[in-house]
Amino acid sequence: MEQTLHALAGILQKAVPTVIIVILLHQYLKAMMFKPLQKVLKQRDDLTAGARRQADESLAAAERKATEYEAKLAAARSEVYKAQEETRKQWLADQASQVAAARA
Repeated sequence: MEQTLHALAGILQKAVPTVIIVILLHQYLKAMMFKPLQKVLKQRDDLTAGARRQADESLAAAERKATEYEAKLAAARSEVYKAQEETRKQWLADQASQVAAARA
């Protein structure tokens, strides 16, 4: 049992430099690679969100303009139909007066 503990202590003593190197490597990679990468990803996410927000605003503006266009088109059609109806009524009145004159 004592031999096993002694061997284990030797293994742990030999592993200490490896653990220290791994910790230092972790800190180095974190400082040199992961933090700048996170910064770039955050900037990209902000730009993407800004582009999406701008696209949503543009889409909403286009929908408003399309609605306004449809309303104006409906109003113009209504005016044309109203003018056609007035012209038709005038023609019917003229025709009725001509028929009445012909009968008289």
